[in-house]
Amino acid sequence: YDPSRPWVDEDGSWYMMLSIDGCNDTTRVSFPRPGVPCAEGGAVMLYKSDTGLRPPGSNWEQVGIMFREKKTIQRHIPQVQEMVTIDYIGGLKGDPHGGKTRVFFNNIFSQSGNTEYFVGRQKKPGAAFQVNVTSNFNGMGMMDWGNFPIMSNATKRGLFGIDALAPTPGFPKGAYWAMGRTVGSDDPNYVLGNGRKVMFAWMKTNHTYTDVSKNMVSLGRELSLDENLTLLQAFVPELKVLRIPKTHAVLTTPGNTAEPGLQAEVYAEFSNLVEAQKQGLPRRFGVNVLGCGEQEFTRLGIDLDLGLAFIDGRLQGHDYQSGGPLVRSGRRGDLREMDTVSIHAYVDGFMIEMIV
Repeated sequence: YDPSRPWVDEDGSWYMMLSIDGCNDTTRVSFPRPGVPCAEGGAVMLYKSDTGLRPPGSNWEQVGIMFREKKTIQRHIPQVQEMVTIDYIGGLKGDPHGGKTRVFFNNIFSQSGNTEYFVGRQKKPGAAFQVNVTSNFNGMGMMDWGNFPIMSNATKRGLFGIDALAPTPGFPKGAYWAMGRTVGSDDPNYVLGNGRKVMFAWMKTNHTYTDVSKNMVSLGRELSLDENLTLLQAFVPELKVLRIPKTHAVLTTPGNTAEPGLQAEVYAEFSNLVEAQKQGLPRRFGVNVLGCGEQEFTRLGIDLDLGLAFIDGRLQGHDYQSGGPLVRSGRRGDLREMDTVSIHAYVDGFMIEMIV
C-alpha cells in the first residue's frame, strides 16, 4: 500500500514502488500496534510497465524488492513495520553526479511518523536502491529532529550527538513534524527530472488522531545536495514576502532584545567558536523567543558539550527540550573544528521551525 508517485526512468519504462514490510507477511491485531513485528524491517516492492501508465495500455508487473531496511537513525530503535508514506526523488540541485543520486523517504511509525531519508543510487533502471554509506549518517538521516527529546542525564553520562537523544514519545504524541512529502518540481518526473524539490510535512500539536483543530502544514523546505552527498534543506525563498522592513532589528550584544510579537523570522550566527572552545567560554548559547518577561521564554540554541542544536520550550509548557546532532560523525573532534553555526527559524505562535 502507500505507493510512491510513478516515474519514467532512463529506459523509457514506468516504475512505481509499494510499501511492504521486509517479511511481507506481518499481520495486525489492532491499530496502531503491530501484531507480528517483522525482524527484516520495512521494504518497498518495485513494479514496472513498459507500455504506459494506465490501463488498458499498461502492462504492470512485479520486479522485486527494491529496498529493505531494518535500522533507524537510532541504533537501538529497529524498523519493525512496513514503510509508511514513502517518497522517492532525484535530479536534486547540487548533485555532483548530475542528478543521478536519488533520495528515498520513509516515515517511521515507531518514531512518531517522523520523516527519515536515505541517499543512494540505482545502477540501472529497475535495479536495487543502494545507500551511499559515506554520506550523512551512514547514508541516512532525519528531515527534522524536533520530536527527539534530549536525555535529562545526557551531560552527566558524557553522551554526544545522536547518543544524547531519547526515542520520540510515540505516535501520535510526538508527531510535530511528520509524513513529509515533496512537491513543486519544475519537471513532473520527480525522479529523472531536474528542478526544485520542496518538502512539506504534517505538523500537529494535539495528541489524538481525530481533533483536526491543531493540525497544520509545515513551511516549505527546498532540498539539495552538497559535494559529499549530504542532504541540505533551506526554507523556500517565497517566505521572504512576509518580511516587514520596518520591524527588522539587528542584535549584536548579549542581552539585547526586540519585540516582534508572536510572529518572527530569526537569523542568528555564532562565530569564532574554535577560539571560544579553546578559552573555555560558555558552551551552551542561543536566542530566546516568545519571551514574556525574564522567566518565560523558549530558547533556540547550540550545546557544544552535547553536540546538539536544541529547542527548549519547557518554561512555556513543553514536556522536554528537543535536539538534533550538529555533526554526523559522532566525533567531538569534528565539532572542535566548527567555527561558525547559523540558526534560521520561523516563529508563529506555538509553532517553531528551525534549520541549523
